[in-house]
Amino acid sequence: MTVLNNNGYFAAANSRGGFVSFFKDIFRNGKLDYLYIIKGGSGTGKSRLMREIAHAAECVGEEVEYFYCSSDPRSLDGIILKGRGVGIIDGTAPHSEEPNLPGCADEIINLGEFWDSNLLRKNKAIISELTETKRKLYQNAYSYLAAAGQANEVANLLTIPALKKEKLDSWAKRTVQRFGESKNPCEEIRLTSAISYMGECDTGEFYNSADTRFVLCDTAHISPFVFASLRRAFFERGCSVSLSFSALDTGALNGIFVKGERVSFTEFGDTARNAVINTDRFLDKEIYRQNRTKIRFLRKSASAMVESASETMKQIYEVHSEIEKIYASAMDFEAKEKYTKKLIKTVLGK
Repeated sequence: MTVLNNNGYFAAANSRGGFVSFFKDIFRNGKLDYLYIIKGGSGTGKSRLMREIAHAAECVGEEVEYFYCSSDPRSLDGIILKGRGVGIIDGTAPHSEEPNLPGCADEIINLGEFWDSNLLRKNKAIISELTETKRKLYQNAYSYLAAAGQANEVANLLTIPALKKEKLDSWAKRTVQRFGESKNPCEEIRLTSAISYMGECDTGEFYNSADTRFVLCDTAHISPFVFASLRRAFFERGCSVSLSFSALDTGALNGIFVKGERVSFTEFGDTARNAVINTDRFLDKEIYRQNRTKIRFLRKSASAMVESASETMKQIYEVHSEIEKIYASAMDFEAKEKYTKKLIKTVLGK
């Protein structure tokens, strides 16, 4: 696991089920007053546009949430200006978005206004070929991830009989008792992990934002069950939490952040400097030992498949870069930058 420490989240995942978008849960959840949806090809400056708006907002003391691309964590998929209730997203495939109430609650930013269509038409054949190559490579990557998910699923089935569920649930209830109830308890999705061309990675946002950190020591890979039990306990307690789901299996949690308390529960971190949760206590070791060899083989196989998927994504990144070069060569970035300055004034109300 590579920890990026890049201050933000992901809004989608490359998973065992293919591409999974959480854009509607994050940007269409009724908490934003206005949403800007950027349209434009690869290399047209969508990510840079969002960074420039974010930078301008932070310069006047506003808090910004960053959401990175799950395939390329160096690129942005969206931002939220929290104090204004304004979101700005990349609304192109595979997370295509359209306005629901144009001009009232959302609108399109069309970067296609700044490209030379004639030049792009001349490169139609090569763009089409590269796009098709990308599509096939994604199919391969998702096949690897599907296999990894199946291996982990079987490993989980072999592990469940050894799980001391009552002990786990009892521990979770005792753990959350130290936290106060929220006036308006809620759950929000904030993915911290992704499977990208950089391998398995985590932004480190939950861990870095916390004043108190609980780190799981999880040799048997039962953290999804631990997080699920904690989630139920926090819900019953009435706490507001941010939830992160596994990139491989978006039905399984891999992190919890208790918002009002600034407390994190994560799968990684410095075990010498933080509270450690040893998950072995929730296993019947005799029962687990009966299938331990099979379980370890399955986990190792799953890791190998994820690694193969990431290697394929490196190829996708290279192809994508070639597409970006073509679109970038057709862009009038000077005109686009002038537009950006006007847009910043509109967004920030200047």
